[in-house]
Amino acid sequence: MSNENPRDLWHLIDKSIKSQYEIDHSSKISSQAVSIGIRDFVQQFNYYEYYPRKAKARADSMDVYSYIKHLMKLDSDRFTKNKLNEMAKTGGSTNNYVVAMENMGLIKKTGDKSSQGGVIYMIKDPKVQYAQENGIEVGS
Repeated sequence: MSNENPRDLWHLIDKSIKSQYEIDHSSKISSQAVSIGIRDFVQQFNYYEYYPRKAKARADSMDVYSYIKHLMKLDSDRFTKNKLNEMAKTGGSTNNYVVAMENMGLIKKTGDKSSQGGVIYMIKDPKVQYAQENGIEVGS
C-alpha cells in the first residue's frame, strides 16, 4: 500500500493510530483501526506527489484525479483498452488516456494478451488498486 515508500508507510501507521484513538484509547491497534487507517490514507492521499501536473497544464486538462476516476469505473485492476472504453465511456480518446496513464506510471502493460488479442494493462499504484477494489472515492 505504501508503494515501497517509507514516508507513505509512516502515514499509513499514523492514520491507523489516529483511527484507533477515535475508536478507543487502547494501547493495541485493532484490525478495524488499520482498515479505517488504510481507507483514510487512500482517500486523502495527495496523488500529485507521485503524479505531478505539468506546470503549464490547462486547468481543464486531464490530470491524475481524472484518470483515477476512469479507472474506478473498471470491474478489475486488469483491463484492455476496449474494456476501459466500454466501462468508462472514454470514446475516441481511450488510446490517449492509456498512453498518458502509462507514461505517468499509473498503469502498466502486463505482458499478457486478452482472448481477442488486446494488450492487458493493470493499475500499478497499490492505493488506486485498493480504491478501485473497495469502491473508495479518491478526490483532490
